Amino acid sequence: MKSVKQRAWILSEMFYPAEVATGHYMTGIAISLTSTHDVKAISCGTADGAHPFVAHEVHEGVEIFRFRTPRLNKNRFLLRLIQMLWQTFGFVWMAMVKIRRGDTAFVVTNPPSLPVVLVPLLKLKGVRTILRVDDLYPDAIVAAGIITNPSMLYNLIIGASRFLYRHASLIITLGRDMQEIVRSRVDPRHGDKVIFIPNWSDSQDVTPMNRDQNPLRKELGLVDNFVFMAAGNIGQVQGIPAIIDAAERLSGHDRIRILFIGDGALEGHLKAEIQRRNLTNVIMLPNQPRSMQNLFLNVCDAAVITLTEGMRGIGVPSRMYNYLAAGKPLFGIVDSESEPGLVIAEERIGWVAKPGASDEIARLMLSASQDPTTTEMGQRSRRLAEERFSKEAILQTYTQAFASQV
Repeated sequence: MKSVKQRAWILSEMFYPAEVATGHYMTGIAISLTSTHDVKAISCGTADGAHPFVAHEVHEGVEIFRFRTPRLNKNRFLLRLIQMLWQTFGFVWMAMVKIRRGDTAFVVTNPPSLPVVLVPLLKLKGVRTILRVDDLYPDAIVAAGIITNPSMLYNLIIGASRFLYRHASLIITLGRDMQEIVRSRVDPRHGDKVIFIPNWSDSQDVTPMNRDQNPLRKELGLVDNFVFMAAGNIGQVQGIPAIIDAAERLSGHDRIRILFIGDGALEGHLKAEIQRRNLTNVIMLPNQPRSMQNLFLNVCDAAVITLTEGMRGIGVPSRMYNYLAAGKPLFGIVDSESEPGLVIAEERIGWVAKPGASDEIARLMLSASQDPTTTEMGQRSRRLAEERFSKEAILQTYTQAFASQV
């Protein structure tokens, strides 16, 4: 008699065909789980509106259900709040209709209000819930300057987070620093339900490229330069002002260039400061599609991982893992005890500067541009991507996590 697979539901704002990080990883996890589970997903469409809305489809064995949601400007707080509440209502409504007792639900912390409402409701329904903490709240919005600590709102959100963690069957964090903080907010008797699973490197799609053969590097006129590149979100928690100050201090060193690729809340500010300060050593490019990532990740000589002060344990930049796949040394503007800081030190693959310390950032960038060991660092980065952060190894860990919930 053929055995019936346990049903697993993936609930994520970002999912196939969205190419942004969360969508990429959640889709990969879902597809991998089809070997052991009957996998279904609930999403609210793509992140950029580049694809038509499809309410129901099957992708590589995963049945996907979507609901419509307005596409509002996420850089405006009120509009972002409205969209978050709309999405939360849509997810809760669809989940309560479709998910049955005995199923397993995998919920991500985007939108942040979703798991707080949904996880306890699913528990009442007899559904096991696995929570993936992509960003830690309320800490992330404190670091972004949206709320303060201490405050009544901070205490309210902390209480909601503790309530959420109490009802989740298993909690997955993306960094060891994040795991430490979440465990401190969980009943000590249940601390072992908080586990650490990092994101993976796409080391088959992203491979090292000879710097002199990269057409984008030639197009940008960077063949003879030492290039530091920060790709991804240009937002409130990336510590952009300190990098601008460091670039100004390095303006007399013609060989060094700093390249930003991406967009976000501080994109306009960054452009204005480059023009105001006449920073000819800083270049900006818009977001590039995932299909182009092997080209643009190989433009640089060192890849910048940057988080503002107070971001330890709050999030892990997913781009880090494909920088490793491209064989790049990492220049971390992060807390030394953060997950990126720990990886850089443990594996000897780069440099770590204190967030906000413009003088230190500039001094280390100058030193890094003259470091004769960058080639060896890049080789270690590539080995790390292929071994410790391989897609196969990370997905196997997810399979084991889901198996533990049977």
